[in-house]
Amino acid sequence: MMRATKKIKIEGDFIDSFIYSGTLFLVDTQLKLTSYAWHDLLNVTNCPSDLNLTLHQCFSNMRMQNIYNLDDSYTIYNNILNQHCCDELFLDSWPTDLDIYKNNFLISSNNGIQTFKFNRENSLSAKVKFENKVNTLWSNKVFELAVGNLDRLIISCGSMGAFELFTNSYSQYKLESEKQLNEEEWIGCEWDNSTGIAILKNQLKQELLKFENLDQEHLKVLTDQRDRNKYYKTIKEEDPIEYEIPNSTQKYINSWIFEDKVYLFSEDLDLYIYENNNLNKVSEIDKTQRPIGKIINSAKTHFGLVFEDMENLYVQNSDINILSNKVTNWRTYPKSKNYQNHIHFIEDDNLTIQIFE
Repeated sequence: MMRATKKIKIEGDFIDSFIYSGTLFLVDTQLKLTSYAWHDLLNVTNCPSDLNLTLHQCFSNMRMQNIYNLDDSYTIYNNILNQHCCDELFLDSWPTDLDIYKNNFLISSNNGIQTFKFNRENSLSAKVKFENKVNTLWSNKVFELAVGNLDRLIISCGSMGAFELFTNSYSQYKLESEKQLNEEEWIGCEWDNSTGIAILKNQLKQELLKFENLDQEHLKVLTDQRDRNKYYKTIKEEDPIEYEIPNSTQKYINSWIFEDKVYLFSEDLDLYIYENNNLNKVSEIDKTQRPIGKIINSAKTHFGLVFEDMENLYVQNSDINILSNKVTNWRTYPKSKNYQNHIHFIEDDNLTIQIFE
């Protein structure tokens, strides 16, 4: 039986969504990036007013005690959505990925990476205004980007390989230098700050890299900022080492760092965990429940394994359940503080934000 789940459908023609610190960002098919205060949008669904507090608790704070009191689905209609726009900015190309670092938006595309700042009305506000100055951080095609620490990020650039970018975010977010990590073809990447492990991804190929971690105890004794800066510089100059996974006959189609552990998803649709130098199977997809096609994307989340084939978007916890049979894009937030129970998936005429108990 699938865990209790509820959803909010937002009418509109979208291509991507991102939720961050109380602000929902939407990109539509006209390449317009729009910001909304998530709290305000939750106030204008067709949810009855006596359940509005429960709606906020479930969709904003992961407080799920009263989730069963909610209806299965609510709607935010397009004309109402437009009334609650905080700001908008037009992009010049179709985004391949996006992320936020220190109030800087990073958007990758076939044209590279563009960045721009946004500002809140005050430190507690979810209402965001974009700065009009757009900077080009990188000028070649980028498939995915992953933000690390110390103003660094990793980018996967297809046949150009993968790079580590060293940036400066203090005034205008700009590139200071870059280092090629690998010359092979990569279309995906992620970087976990807690473990220092990064993953470069391609179909049936994963490469794990271990970066030097910040020693927090050492930082405590460095009271002079100049000494701290020297230490940061040393960390950034260290080359990552390849993070070895034991030899296996399996081919892996995806991998993630989740709760400080390495998970690998095999071509046979088995999920493995690697910890303490041991590789163990933790679950498998029961293909007798329903036929599963070639997997084109997948994610490990707190509410189960999400995966997409050419026909459907699925989630597996105890059983396999279809979330959508017409999805065009989707995103999860496993490292978020307040939105770990969210999945956002886009269909032809709406965005669905679905939560799980």
